[in-house]
Amino acid sequence: MAACCRPFDSVTEPPAGDDESKNAKLIIVDRYYIVTGDLHLERAQYGLPIRHQDNQQCVEAILRDGCTNPQCLGVILTGDTFHRKSLLPKYQIQLQGIAQRVNKAGKAFLAIDGNHDGSDASWLDTVSPEINADGRVVKLGEIAAAFFSFQPRDKLYERIKALPENTRCLFLHGRLLELMAWAAHVPEPEYDFSAEELRELGLKNCTVFLGNLHTYSDFHDPVGKNWFVYSGSTEMTEISEGNIVSDRFGGRYDPVKKYLRFYPNREHGQNWETVDLPNRPYLRRVISPEEDAELAVQSVDHWVEKHPGGILALHYPEGLRANLKPHLPRWREKLLVFSEVPLSRGMAKPLHDMKESDILEIAQKELTERQLQLLAVVLTQEPFDQTLSGLLKLPEKPA
Repeated sequence: MAACCRPFDSVTEPPAGDDESKNAKLIIVDRYYIVTGDLHLERAQYGLPIRHQDNQQCVEAILRDGCTNPQCLGVILTGDTFHRKSLLPKYQIQLQGIAQRVNKAGKAFLAIDGNHDGSDASWLDTVSPEINADGRVVKLGEIAAAFFSFQPRDKLYERIKALPENTRCLFLHGRLLELMAWAAHVPEPEYDFSAEELRELGLKNCTVFLGNLHTYSDFHDPVGKNWFVYSGSTEMTEISEGNIVSDRFGGRYDPVKKYLRFYPNREHGQNWETVDLPNRPYLRRVISPEEDAELAVQSVDHWVEKHPGGILALHYPEGLRANLKPHLPRWREKLLVFSEVPLSRGMAKPLHDMKESDILEIAQKELTERQLQLLAVVLTQEPFDQTLSGLLKLPEKPA
């Protein structure tokens, strides 16, 4: 397949004078592609408006680097550009604006779908089919790179087995088994691919860039000599997303979001760098009824002291209000945004974290039969392709 990205691997330095022109040196330009993902462009899932503003500032920082830095050859998105499979037109238009901006700067723009926004028909195609890199092998610099959107593991493995032997870079979206710490304690963990299985398929000496995890992470398979690298996300949703696991840089806690610069001409294993993004520290802390109240308050207080000017969304049982009350004025003073939500009895976590069955179970105790019918429709119909009256077969009001 013809490459859609133009390699600019070397330039000759212009001669400075007659003598120097005879000995002009070849200068290797260290050019790169930006690799990022999990932009989750829609606003609804952020809750606090300022969190969406942070996301947009991070996206803008990435585009500014990609469009204005002459060393940047293009921008690559590793899935979950959108948060949902059903999409409002304004976010489709936003991606179109991003694509036009990158193309106007003369840079390549490639993307795959993730588990949030992937379906039988890709939203990427509605913006421009050239953006959708799923199933393509593209030349990045001097190396062959393959792209696959999120899909069932068995289907993905069949496609990877058919890749050319010279494939040295792979772009995927999903969960890598070796970076799922809890998987060791589960008999049959759910995962999307594993380093060991990909090695057994013949993948060797490859840099695999991944989307799905919202924190920068990397894993090295010393047997297959493959590197697996998550760029992270522009969306901060959990404090645990600052827990970096890295064979290359070392594990640490770092709440600053990242994106990657991928240098095709550098040595394998040294061919990417992280770049910090301008996000503000964010913590969504849900205190469960089972936690020790004093320790829970201490942990929140410790975070506030370490992150002045941060954003805190605190959910807690109603009975914990008395323990929190002495701290609230100081937290509001130190934080940029502080949102607190007491949880009523029977609701151990915020509504947006619950499964549909959990919500209905609570609602049965509080709502009328007609209200329950409305709620059931809202939870089970997505996307809405007709009016709510049509879904419920409600009689139309007389004119």
